[in-house]
Amino acid sequence: MNRNFLSGLILVVWSVTCSVRPNPTPRGVFAGKVCIQANGEVYMLFAFIDNGVTLSHKKILTKDEFAKFASGYWPSIYNPERRNYFKENQLDCGVLENHEFNQKIPYCTPLDSLWKIRFSMYPYTNNNEKGWSEGMYHPSEKQSYYLLQRYGLQSFESSYFIDDKFWLLLRDIQDPAWVLMYKSL
Repeated sequence: MNRNFLSGLILVVWSVTCSVRPNPTPRGVFAGKVCIQANGEVYMLFAFIDNGVTLSHKKILTKDEFAKFASGYWPSIYNPERRNYFKENQLDCGVLENHEFNQKIPYCTPLDSLWKIRFSMYPYTNNNEKGWSEGMYHPSEKQSYYLLQRYGLQSFESSYFIDDKFWLLLRDIQDPAWVLMYKSL
């Protein structure tokens, strides 16, 4: 009886300790999605709170809001430490201060090329610039597989480039060698 009791106690303790997960500290994450919008934009930017289980507090950001939140220029729940994610990820983005006109000018150069990973031509008529995609509205099968493997993008319609994968993508599209490699897939 003592042996059965001890075995049962060990089983109960083991099952309780295995089912308890540490509760991670919620943190802000940024994301992007390449898609055609009615307002003429070809991408969307987002901020979320990641609690380790789900993404919540979704906020769609303008390019200016994204630059100000992600640079730490503006305080937000998505970047309470006011980290400069652009500097940390070697991105040509931030907020320029024009002292002559007392203006704060947000910018993020890689966002101007983000559409090119999905489209072969700019999807609106006011621009004849070419993209890097093999397909007119979607990348080739090899390009899509590469986007899945490297950035976790399952579908342009239903998923995002998120957190570290988003920063990696923005770094990559600034690299001419990466662009040549992506176009050759």
